[in-house]
Amino acid sequence: MEAIGINENNANSIIKDCYDIIMEMIRAKLLLKGYSSAGQFAHEGEVSYLKKAGFPDSEVSFLNDLRYFRNSITYYGKILNTEYARQLLNLQEKYILS
Repeated sequence: MEAIGINENNANSIIKDCYDIIMEMIRAKLLLKGYSSAGQFAHEGEVSYLKKAGFPDSEVSFLNDLRYFRNSITYYGKILNTEYARQLLNLQEKYILS
């Protein structure tokens, strides 16, 4: 990110990529605990699992909003701002580095 930065042209791609990385990390954690999610409402189940895993309510809420925004980008062409992409990168780095 230091090399390319975040701008209006890549913010949506960064948000979608971060979402995919975070969801794969959640799925890995679920599998390690013997759980799996599939089908309709799987993403909601994965996000709600974070509460059981001890994530703060504010971060669970943020990630649930991310799920909604990612769908808005993918299916409805919504454009999100660079500040949201920065917030998401900071949250992702917090959990990847810990």
